[in-house]
Amino acid sequence: EGAEGVYGVQQKTVTFKIGRNQVSYVDAKTKQMKVTQDGKTVRTIPISAGSPENKTWEGQMVISEKFKETRMNGATVGFTDDDGKGEYDI
Repeated sequence: EGAEGVYGVQQKTVTFKIGRNQVSYVDAKTKQMKVTQDGKTVRTIPISAGSPENKTWEGQMVISEKFKETRMNGATVGFTDDDGKGEYDI
């Protein structure tokens, strides 16, 4: 249900390829980040890790990118309307 009383149906087959395994390990005490690809260390990078007043959160987290502007278009993920354009373009 997309909204009260509004329903949609979609049948779709999606295929994808899984890329390399990349994991970064951060050690706040040594202020180093170890980047691994497929289990092998490819780079060690110095990092900052907060301060006594502003401690860095501990635990697993996702690192994401920030862009000044991002265009999201439904056609790039296969959501197209009758004229072949994306169902959304923002």
